Parts: sequence; structure tokens; C-alpha cells
Amino acid sequence: MKRNLRVTLTSLSAIAIILTPFVSQTAFAKAYHEITKAHHEIPKVRSRKPAHLANDGTLDPSVYQVTNGYMIDSQYVPQMTFQNQATNDSAMWQRASHSLYVTAQTFNPSSSSNGTSLLTVKPGQPLYLFAYRDTANVSYKMTTWQVNSPDATLTKGTNGWVYGKYNTAEATFVATKPGIYTVQANDGTAYSVPMVIFVGLSQLVSVPSYVSSTWSGVAPFSLSTMNTTQVVSHGGVTYTPFPAIAGWIPVQGTTSTKLTSISIVLQPSSSSSKSWDYRIPVVDGHFSADLRSPFMGKVVVNLWPNYLKEMTRVTDKNLSSYPMPLSYYNVTVNTEAPDVLQTSLLASSQGDFNMSPQFVQVGETLLENSPSIQTAIAAVNNYVTESLIYNQQEATVNAKGQSPYYLYEDNLASWKSGTGICEDYATLAGSILQSIGIPVTSLGGFANSGWTKPPKKDPNASADAHAWLEAYTGSSWMVVDPTWNNEAQGTVNSMITNEFMTATDSLLATHLNDPTQTNAPITRH
Repeated sequence: MKRNLRVTLTSLSAIAIILTPFVSQTAFAKAYHEITKAHHEIPKVRSRKPAHLANDGTLDPSVYQVTNGYMIDSQYVPQMTFQNQATNDSAMWQRASHSLYVTAQTFNPSSSSNGTSLLTVKPGQPLYLFAYRDTANVSYKMTTWQVNSPDATLTKGTNGWVYGKYNTAEATFVATKPGIYTVQANDGTAYSVPMVIFVGLSQLVSVPSYVSSTWSGVAPFSLSTMNTTQVVSHGGVTYTPFPAIAGWIPVQGTTSTKLTSISIVLQPSSSSSKSWDYRIPVVDGHFSADLRSPFMGKVVVNLWPNYLKEMTRVTDKNLSSYPMPLSYYNVTVNTEAPDVLQTSLLASSQGDFNMSPQFVQVGETLLENSPSIQTAIAAVNNYVTESLIYNQQEATVNAKGQSPYYLYEDNLASWKSGTGICEDYATLAGSILQSIGIPVTSLGGFANSGWTKPPKKDPNASADAHAWLEAYTGSSWMVVDPTWNNEAQGTVNSMITNEFMTATDSLLATHLNDPTQTNAPITRH
């Protein structure tokens, strides 16, 4: 869901420009099908471990705070020097309040109502920032601005703009070098949520780092010989039901259909309402991988061709159930299931970063040019917010509760198309984060911009259905909503806000988490 909210930014000077960054949308129902509800929708890849990860694959904050360098095969890769001389900004995040926010835009509202993409901001290009509150005025005379780099300047404005019905404080930001910059306002009473800005994104450099493919839950097929005594064929899929090995399920087979990938859906025999799906490539009709089971005990292994297409059909038609694939078998997993943090690194069919090395490249660049984990998480969130245009048509629901334009697609497809709805924003951000070793919790529930306090139960659940996420900083979970941070309308993302970055007052007032849709696949649903 995207905010159904109209916000105006109006000058008190002679020129009055009205901006409407939030597009009113047709209320839509997101029919979370059973498997989406029960699994973690986000992923991990490669071999070898960067220094910011502990031995179990989770973040080691003490290492990251000491250096941005990496250990690769026991060899130290020296720390990168930030191109923009950025200093550690952890203090900015620690002192931030929950009710003072900042917007950034590429156009001067005194002379225009649209601008260029925030992803293409170049050194020397001005950005126009506004500090605001939802329920109180912000004095531009009292407000000060800070940036964590000597290669950027902030010039206070004196126009006196109004955001909604409250006064704001304006500043113009200009950076002279490529980099990731962190800006913070102080209105005399509190510090704002930090605003993370990219400049010269295409010029940022990074050192390739590698994360173990075992942490993604998808590893190369480990058996050297194939047991041909139990070959089974169903529905165009031929496979051998291999037993589980130390928590991993070897999967190998062929298909006569023209597929480029196949989904493997794992379900514990004890509960049909729990499941986890992976997606692996099909090359010349062959597929193989070792898959980490999130479940202990008896597990059903479903080999599901055209899984994404089937999930699209279920939602398009508003179906209450779906047919299971013909190809399946049972295994027994005797190894203890992974814990919450380990599970928060596993790939999935929709969040298949194990098949998308592009996500690792983007994630490395953003992480290695960020002076803190919080900024890296915010940078990934902003990158996704600025990369996708909200697809109003896909969110449409007809009188029968059907979503005829909905697509259940993998994150790479959303990224390439440049459009999506809330689940695409959330899972794409999660995929990029997980691809660089940052655990992610997908959050599902309801959101309504008209709320001042979320109800215990949403009376308009279909229209308010929404998805967002949390990312692990090494010591706590940082909540972000990349969909609602998108201030843009039209075809260019020229505005962004941080109002829904961290557990802000605005986010807590408008978002209602549904535990049955939260990334805890072992216990939820």
C-alpha cells in the first residue's frame, strides 16, 4: 500500500508553489497467499566471509566499527578511504528524535515542481532540503544543519516554507565529491532523523567481498554421484528423492518444459500452514542445489515449475487455495533448525538474491561507502525508494476482490522494470541487504495515513494491506518503509523523505504489524 495522502509545500514568499508528493491511490487488497505469509521473503550468496560478519553469518558490530576492511580467505583487504572524507555518523543516529524529519529533492520549489532523479545527483548539483514536523512548526531561524563531510556545504534558506500546514526550515545542500553523505537538522529542541544522500553514485568504488552461499540457504549440489535407482517423473519434472544431509536437502533433476528456474517449496509434515520456498536456476533443462531446511523433522519437498506464475494467478483471482505441484517427496531432517538471525539470511523465490549477483554489487558499493551500519541500511532503503515508481495499476482491486494487474515477481524483475508495489519495495531492499550479510525481517500488516494510532484490528484490512521490513544492525532491529519514504509522483523519483526511517512517531502511528505476516517462518502463521 502507498500512502493515500496529499501534502502541500507552500512558500510564504511572493511565489507560492504547491507540491503534491504523495499520489492518492485506489485502495487495493493484497491477498497474501499462504506461502507468502509463511516464509521469509528475502535472501544471500557467494563464498567467503567479509569482516563485518561473525562466524555464524550475522553482523559483528565491533569489527565493523573498527574498520571497513575485510578478511577474505584470511587475507586482510585494507580499509577504503571514503571519496568524500565522510566521518563516522553513528552519533547522528543515536541522538536522532522520532518526530523531526527531512525531505530532499532535486528541484527548487520556488521555480519548479519537478526535477531529475535522486539516483543521478552529481557533484556540484544542489539539493533542496526541508526539516519538518507533522504536528508542529519548525523555525528556520532556530534550525541548524550538519553534514558528516567537509566536501559538502549546507546553506540555510530564509523563504519560510509550509509543509502541510506547519512551517519548515530549508537548506540547500551541495557536495563537491562523489560519496554517501549524512545530513541532520536540529530545530533547537531535537535532532532530526538523519537523511542519507547519494552523490555521484555511478562513480563510487568498492572492494568485492564475498558471503558464504551456505548462509543464503542455497549451496552448490554436494553429491558427486547421482543415485539413479529412484528416478521419479511427474508433470514434466524428473528427479531423485535424496535424503537430507546435516540439515541440507540435495535437490537435482531435469525438466522437459522450457524453464529458466524452478521453485522448491519446503513444508513440515506436521503443519501445512508453514512453508519456505527457494528458487534455483534451470540450465539446459537441468537443475541442482543443496537447500537448507528451516524445519526439523519430516519435511515435504515440492518441486514447483512456474511457481511465480501460479502465485500471481491465485492473487489475481482472489482464490482461497491453490493446487500443489505433482512432483514432491518426503525427507527427514535430523539437524536443529537455524535460529532467527540465520533464518533472516535465507533466500526465497521472490527474494532470490542467490540468482541475482547485481544485488551484491549494489550492496557492496552502498555498504563500503557508508560510515555506519545504520547509514548502510538507510542507503539501501533509499536506493530502492529512488529506483522504483509505485505501480498504481498493479494495486487495483475490482469489486470481486480480484487484482487483475498484480504480478508476483522476483526482485530482479521489479528492479529491471523500475516499478512495483509495497511488497516489491520491501523485498528488493531486503534482498540487497541480505546479499551483503545483513539479516532482514519482512513485516506485513496494515498501514493507513489517516491513523493517529493503529487500531487493534483494522476494519478495512483489504485496502490497508502493506509490507515493510526491519534490518539488523548488529545489536538491534532498524525498521524502514521504502514505499512510504517515496515522495515522488509521475515517472521520476525526485523527492524522498525519512519520515518512515526507524521507529518514528509517524511510522508507529500509521503501521499495524500482523504477526502472521511477519518473517518468523518457524513460528508464525
